Amino acid sequence: MTRRVPRLWELRLLPRRPELDPVKRAHTVSDLRAAARKRAPKAVFEYLDGGSDGEITLHRNRSAYDRVEFHPRVLVGGEADTATAILGQPASLPLVLAPTGYTRMMHPDGEPAVARAATAAGIPYVLSTMGTTAPEVLRCDNLWFQLYVWDDRGFTKELIDRARGCGALVLTVDTPVPGNRIRDAHNRLSLPPRHGPATFLDFGSRNFARDLKWSDLAWLRETWSGPLVVKGIQGVADAVRAADFGADAIVLSNHGGRQLDRSPPPWTSCPPSPTPWVPASTFSSTAASGPAATSPPPSPSAPKPASSGVLTCTA
Repeated sequence: MTRRVPRLWELRLLPRRPELDPVKRAHTVSDLRAAARKRAPKAVFEYLDGGSDGEITLHRNRSAYDRVEFHPRVLVGGEADTATAILGQPASLPLVLAPTGYTRMMHPDGEPAVARAATAAGIPYVLSTMGTTAPEVLRCDNLWFQLYVWDDRGFTKELIDRARGCGALVLTVDTPVPGNRIRDAHNRLSLPPRHGPATFLDFGSRNFARDLKWSDLAWLRETWSGPLVVKGIQGVADAVRAADFGADAIVLSNHGGRQLDRSPPPWTSCPPSPTPWVPASTFSSTAASGPAATSPPPSPSAPKPASSGVLTCTA
């Protein structure tokens, strides 16, 4: 072998054209957040970035993820396969893109751009009731629909009918009233933009059902024949109850710290293993470690599970 001095192009020391796109320059979520702060109007960025009241839950969510540890196994070869099945549908990763309202506030492409990203990644995308694109026109390989129950059950039924083509229905149960978001109040943010004395938050608080009961979940189970997910569960007792009333899966969530401040981060709500009275199928093997919740078993008169549940963790 002949030794020689490396050429400049081999060392990649030649001047390069600087990358101007802040998204392409980003290497971490923190980089993306910094780019969004610079680019978006203050009120829009803080709507996306903020939480409710003192944002205690928001900060605890981040701290909980910071404490997550990976315990790798060694000498197992070099092949890794992240593919899995979520609610019976194949996915390249055990991830789902969560619902967000008013997506076009951050980018004019809105939900279609998110759907394209989800399709490219091979994972499901949950379209929000408060989205800016109708479920009938959104193209996504595995589209789910997030539902708020309204006082007008007829209108709720219309939303369900429009979502019939979606792969799953995700019922949000942690929003009886809008969260008290101090940053939005300081920024005088109203959604949609103010055209009169009432804001969207006033509109939503008058129309979202405040009195949801387990019987509403039973009604939804009868109305919707596909996979049914309950989003906003924060304890073992409610997880079991949701399975009893026919939920196929739950999303352990505190709404990203945007609703009830001081609610527990999902990672700390995951029991390390099922308690004796919890059906083993209620929890997946990927549940994060945390203190086990204790609560009395559900009433023997509760309906029998329609299908096994799956525990999913999210902020």
